[in-house]
Amino acid sequence: MLHRDIDNLQKHYQESERRCEELITQVVESTRPLLRQIEAMQEANAIRAEAWAVVERSLNSRLQEVEAKTPTSKERERYVNDRLSHTLSRINVVEAQVLQFLE
Repeated sequence: MLHRDIDNLQKHYQESERRCEELITQVVESTRPLLRQIEAMQEANAIRAEAWAVVERSLNSRLQEVEAKTPTSKERERYVNDRLSHTLSRINVVEAQVLQFLE
C-alpha cells in the first residue's frame, strides 16, 4: 500500500513536471510574437523620432532665416518712411510755392 502510494506520488510528480515543461515551452512560444511586435514598434518609433528631428531642424533653419531677414525688413520700412517723410515735406514746399505764385 505504501509502495503504491509512493508510485502514485512519483507518477503525479512526473506528470506535474511534464506539464510544467509544456507551460514553459508555451510561454516562450507565446512571447515570441509579442517580442517581435515590440521590436517592430520600437523601430517604427525610432523612424518617427528621426522624421520629427528632420522636421524640427528644417523649421529651426527656416526660423533662423526669417529672424535674419527681420532686421532687414525693419531697416527697409524705416528707409521707406524716411523717404515718404522727405517727399511729403517737398510736396508741402512745392504747394507753398504754387500758392505764392498764384497770389
